[in-house]
Amino acid sequence: MQNKFPETLSIQLGETGSELAKRYPTLLDLNKQPAGINFYQLNPIYLKQKVKTIFNLKQYSIEVPFTLSIMGTEDADIPKEGIYAFDINAVFSEKEKIMTNMYGHKLIACCNNSAPKAGNRCFTMMRHA
Repeated sequence: MQNKFPETLSIQLGETGSELAKRYPTLLDLNKQPAGINFYQLNPIYLKQKVKTIFNLKQYSIEVPFTLSIMGTEDADIPKEGIYAFDINAVFSEKEKIMTNMYGHKLIACCNNSAPKAGNRCFTMMRHA
């Protein structure tokens, strides 16, 4: 298993879990739930790293410079629709401490409703306690 994350991670709403796994084969954790939901996790925090994440949307991208963890959610019944939600946990500066039980601030990228086909993508920034 790879013991270090690259300096920059790239993710995109709508990409499949398989596509994400091809880019980060030894760093990605897959959690398949019996209810038909797959969770894909990248956890630089476990290696005490902060990485930059490029979050690609169709018309623009967002750069999150001090990412601690990423979790993508995919409906296993319609995998071709891809990952429809990402939770990105990050801190706002290099000086903020990394502690394994502290996930800083959370950027949530999601669909407006639960159906990935809806195509209404949104993102919000919120503080994670």
